[in-house]
Amino acid sequence: MGKAQIFSLDIVIAAGIFIVILLSTAALWYYGGEKMRIEESRNDMELITRNALAVLIETKGNPSNWTAHDFTTSDIQSLSLADEFLLLNQTKVSSLSEANYSTTKTLLGVLGPDYEFRLDINTWNGTAYAANYTIGLEPNASASEIVKVERFALLGNTWTKATIRLWKSCEDITC
Repeated sequence: MGKAQIFSLDIVIAAGIFIVILLSTAALWYYGGEKMRIEESRNDMELITRNALAVLIETKGNPSNWTAHDFTTSDIQSLSLADEFLLLNQTKVSSLSEANYSTTKTLLGVLGPDYEFRLDINTWNGTAYAANYTIGLEPNASASEIVKVERFALLGNTWTKATIRLWKSCEDITC
């Protein structure tokens, strides 16, 4: 048997295979990281949406008579539309529908990057849910990742459907 010999072609082939494996690993790593980032963002939005609607219709707010205070983040710690669990207060609903959007957004905890929201309070008229109150913005054409949560409550003695939508407002295609 002769001594082992190495040819320059063997080195080129081995280097090529190594580079292909390295590039494939980098591409898969990037794809996995991007997928995780998108999933984390979606989970964050779903959590914010569920929590915001739960606070609005399940709690009394802090202070519970927040409509008697200035509508600022220093006077109000937590918003609510309810007097009791799932029993909405007409005065609170009316006040919130006329309140400043930015302050409402902050008090509801909608603080993510470029997050916007819309809350619709629709009452049952005997045949369908009719739109009564709208709080927030309508999603525009650049909205992405729209999360929607619906809950039911009573406003007076009328069944009411509260629907909150949260989305990411995108000005370019990087969203």
